[in-house]
Amino acid sequence: KEDTGNHWDIEEFERVNQRAIERLTEACPPSRQAVLLCLGDIVHSPTGNRNRSESGHQLDCDGRFYASVRAAVRVKKYQIARMLDRHEHVEVKIVSGNHDGSAGYYIADILAEHYRNEPRVTVHTDLMKIWFWEFGTNMIAASHGDTIKKMQDMLAIMANDEPEMWGRTRERMGIQGHYHSSHRTEYTGGTVERFRTLAGSDYWHNASGYRSKREITAMVLHAEYGREEVITRGMRHVDAPD
Repeated sequence: KEDTGNHWDIEEFERVNQRAIERLTEACPPSRQAVLLCLGDIVHSPTGNRNRSESGHQLDCDGRFYASVRAAVRVKKYQIARMLDRHEHVEVKIVSGNHDGSAGYYIADILAEHYRNEPRVTVHTDLMKIWFWEFGTNMIAASHGDTIKKMQDMLAIMANDEPEMWGRTRERMGIQGHYHSSHRTEYTGGTVERFRTLAGSDYWHNASGYRSKREITAMVLHAEYGREEVITRGMRHVDAPD
């Protein structure tokens, strides 16, 4: 905390993410279908060491790499369990980011094996940097956002890579993380939106002036009419007493 102004280690990571999903799911309407979507950087470093990222920034990590991976698996299992309390079926997708390397793929494989005999859970283990999902008239493309610099390029990629899905749908959304800030823009053909993270700050981001609010988001979609509601739960909900 004396480095960044906030306490953030593996134990706090688990507490915050578990508490947040509790608060979020209790606010969401029950449904037949839900998606747990992680937008990348599920761990801070692909090795757990205090090495430098692809851009040369120092990475502050707590504990060994496997401790971080095991904690991430525990958190995802807890989040899935809470979502199964509310929804009939849960799909899980972990998108690879610029910090976690292949760790997200490992965690997805672990979860897929764990839920292999659970028909109510589907874990996607493909290695694509962009994930496409169709729900009624809705088309969603999810990417960490580090390699797609211009937000509007998401829509061109969607139309190019999945033209049949594009043609079947009316509500098209590109979803990104990476920047830890919220921003939504409407373009011809659809919208592109960036979402915040629950993660605490590290020394480099704090010293560089990044002060994005921390939150988790649920988007409620209607199969025919598209986006109906957006629900967020931030640190004030996480830290609030029962």
